[in-house]
Amino acid sequence: MDFGRRGLAWLVGWYALYQAVHIPVNLRALARLAAGATMDFPAPPPAGGWSPDAVAFFAGMASLDLGNALLALVFTWGFYRRRGWAMPLGLITLTVSLYAALLFAYATHAAGAWRPPGRGSYLLIYTAFLPVVALYAVLLGHALRGLPPRGREGPTSSG
Repeated sequence: MDFGRRGLAWLVGWYALYQAVHIPVNLRALARLAAGATMDFPAPPPAGGWSPDAVAFFAGMASLDLGNALLALVFTWGFYRRRGWAMPLGLITLTVSLYAALLFAYATHAAGAWRPPGRGSYLLIYTAFLPVVALYAVLLGHALRGLPPRGREGPTSSG
């Protein structure tokens, strides 16, 4: 998958917007979980509510995800300022974002939260995440093409 500079800039902008929205959502979820309330937005609970283990899991995940969202905004700033460190940081934050999205999808689906009426909320979250997956594919493709071919200028393996 290859995009021109404008397409890449759009995807990075979308990622920034997604993560900028993600920060207050995570802060709200953490505050609600700390107060003993249920996590209800943007991820409605299953019919029986969240188990105590799920609450602990989501609290830890939201904390790490919050840090990643802040780093993602640093990446986007660096990208638009054409800083050399931006692409490696972007690959790191996108890898964490993708991993967190897959883990969150699995945990919420396994808990039964994707059944109606909550299904629409989860589909909206993941539809909005699709451009982030595309950005990851584009940046990873650029990074892989930038590596020297095996057996040439790259590192050699020693015995």
